[in-house]
Amino acid sequence: MPIILFILFSTALFASVCGPHEIYVREQWIESYKRADGTKVRAHLRKAHCRELTQFNYYQDSTTQTFKKIKTNIKKWKSEEKKIVDEYLSKLPEWLKKYKQGEQLRGDVGGNAHNPAAGIPLTRTLIIFDKFFEASNKLDVLIHEVGHLTILDLTKEEMLGFANASGWIINREKGIKTPPKILVIPDSSESVSEDYANHIEIYYSDPTKLKKVNPTSFSYIEKIIKKREQK
Repeated sequence: MPIILFILFSTALFASVCGPHEIYVREQWIESYKRADGTKVRAHLRKAHCRELTQFNYYQDSTTQTFKKIKTNIKKWKSEEKKIVDEYLSKLPEWLKKYKQGEQLRGDVGGNAHNPAAGIPLTRTLIIFDKFFEASNKLDVLIHEVGHLTILDLTKEEMLGFANASGWIINREKGIKTPPKILVIPDSSESVSEDYANHIEIYYSDPTKLKKVNPTSFSYIEKIIKKREQK
């Protein structure tokens, strides 16, 4: 399934571990400013941190977000479209339901005409494209995309453990990531995070295939899922 990548492996690896109801806020330089009460605040570096979501699974017809790696026009939701998305979100595995979206947006296309949806982990955003409503595997699509949203909940050890189990060769000093020789889905070669979301999808849609292709990564992704089922 063609999916657009929204998160770099390095970001996920070194980010603070954020919970299912939190978004990751990048480190940011804050210019000096004056508060409403007149207090002066010096310029400073605000450390990266996790921020709790105030609204969950919120359908929006527009957004203030800008997407660097996706070309889409955000449009207004139709009531029947919301019902379809809600129907399949309700069918997600219980542990995936814990990962709430900050925004649920409706886009026309997602970089190519075949892309059904996209998940943006850093802002917990789910974008549904036109193709989603034609897809026969809607649940698989949402499992994959919400799977992307879980990536910031992984510890550094879990992320590296999954990468090793799947067959990635990571050279952190040189910033080189060599994909596995055997891929569960061809686009798993794009990144460790895409490979991770593909594993979650296939674990539910075709576990026999996943176990046959790579029994080591099957066991590892199962361990990650079982751990989160118990939370």
